[in-house]
Amino acid sequence: MKKKILCVLIFTIIAATVGIGGIAGTASAYDLTISDWGIEYFNKLDTGIYWYTDADNDVPTSDYEVKKDKPTIVFTHGWKPQGQSNVREGLSIKSSTVSAVAGKGFEEYKYDGEFYRYYLEKGYNVGVFYWNQLADAEGNPDVLLPSFSVDSKIWISENGENMSYITYDSEDATVGTKTDKNDPTNPKKSVAVLFGESLVNALGNDFGGTLQIAGHSMGGQLALAVSEYLCVRYDKKEIGENLLPDRVTLIDPYLNAITLLKKTVTVDHTGKTYEYKKGDTGLYTVQLAADAAENIRKHGIPIEGYAVNVELCVQNYKTILSLTGSGQKLVEEITDKLKKNCVWVFADGLGLYGGFDPTHVMAVDWYFTTNNMTPVKSKEGLDVPCATLETEKLQSLIGLTFIQETPKGINPLYYDESTYSLVDFGTMKAYEETEPHGRIYGTVKVNGKNNGELIAKLVNDKGETVAESVIDNAGYYYFIDVADGEYTVKIYSGDNEKGTIEDVSVKGNAGISVSVQEKEISITEDKTFEYICIVLAVIVVIAFICGGIAAILKAVKKNDR
Repeated sequence: MKKKILCVLIFTIIAATVGIGGIAGTASAYDLTISDWGIEYFNKLDTGIYWYTDADNDVPTSDYEVKKDKPTIVFTHGWKPQGQSNVREGLSIKSSTVSAVAGKGFEEYKYDGEFYRYYLEKGYNVGVFYWNQLADAEGNPDVLLPSFSVDSKIWISENGENMSYITYDSEDATVGTKTDKNDPTNPKKSVAVLFGESLVNALGNDFGGTLQIAGHSMGGQLALAVSEYLCVRYDKKEIGENLLPDRVTLIDPYLNAITLLKKTVTVDHTGKTYEYKKGDTGLYTVQLAADAAENIRKHGIPIEGYAVNVELCVQNYKTILSLTGSGQKLVEEITDKLKKNCVWVFADGLGLYGGFDPTHVMAVDWYFTTNNMTPVKSKEGLDVPCATLETEKLQSLIGLTFIQETPKGINPLYYDESTYSLVDFGTMKAYEETEPHGRIYGTVKVNGKNNGELIAKLVNDKGETVAESVIDNAGYYYFIDVADGEYTVKIYSGDNEKGTIEDVSVKGNAGISVSVQEKEISITEDKTFEYICIVLAVIVVIAFICGGIAAILKAVKKNDR
């Protein structure tokens, strides 16, 4: 009973903080209605990737053949609160953002607001994955308190039981009909699998371009889940490396601890089972997201996150888990994974425009507006992530968090008019002078295949190992929050030392300096065992052949008698 009261209290706090009207307002910006599409896209379940093909047509189409050698970006939306599954988001500036800019006395939005045009002009394949009917919990605008069960559909399907969706019977319908939890038409696959299959089918085995997957709000969870889906299929040799994403983008991602799965859960796209035992708190979807981030990074794929509403989106799990008594250890584990495996930008300046509404939606506009800008440097001299920062440079920034600082009178919507500095992801605040916050990253050239067994160890001048980092499939290793000192980086495969990088130093933590180690070493794969096996196999074959020849000669000799 106490837990039920606590859940209601949490819902009430969030509703009061965000505002019921504010939640609804997040989806009421630039959207494509049923009349833009036709009722046939809403009176039955319709999910999949729709592609922009014409710079002057803001309604994407499924009738498109991907250009196999071109860069590709696929965006996906988030939760559809209060019966808003009857609209689909366009990849365009939101009307709420334009109104907010005007309301603060700034000049009119000064860039082309059709974001898909930028990519089309650069030769991209530009897609949006729609799951709007599954992303709406109730289909009814009169439901006051939100249901956060939607994000569990991203990870698990329970053979359709968890996959209710919303339909509409006319173009002007404002209330949808929700299918029963056991409706036979409910999809038997999670949303991540539906998205992943759509990507694989659209791109094909001969795809040769680059792939970026971007997700907003709860779509940030989906971006992580579908990227992990592709990694899992690659590990199983079901798809090639060409179908792995090159970068994953999270835009004010909703990583929450409200959806509690109090039972044993098997994630659809990984097959991994999270056991529930009596007395356990349960499993939160933010844990699945953090695990996915760790898996994606191990595959050498950089994850960039852009946060605006830290308390309500990126780090709300801290407050909720402390209220539910789930323990500080779980909070630290989740934070550590999200910190170490991503690079974050906290667009704090957007708070000028108010709270959750409209800044949550404005985060999308903030990110895509950076396509018009050159990457800027932080106060520490580091590149600050944005849409135009090269993936290779993004790769080198994993583990760092930047905060936006906007002078009075400057519009924070424009990334390049603000300044940035490093902060701690755990607090989103500047480091204390006494806190270690140096950083080392490097690359290792691997001769042979790295299956995740290579480890970089950071050894201090006393010979003590103070940190370890898995070397990902791209050859990167990262050490963050390193204290001042002199270090050696040692590379291991299991218990075998494979190489050493000498004289790595971190100095001046009080000034938040960052030490970057870019030396490369070559690690040759040990094939001794493989060679021994080959030699033994050859010996066995030769012995078999010799035995056969001897038997033939013996038979011939016997017949001659």
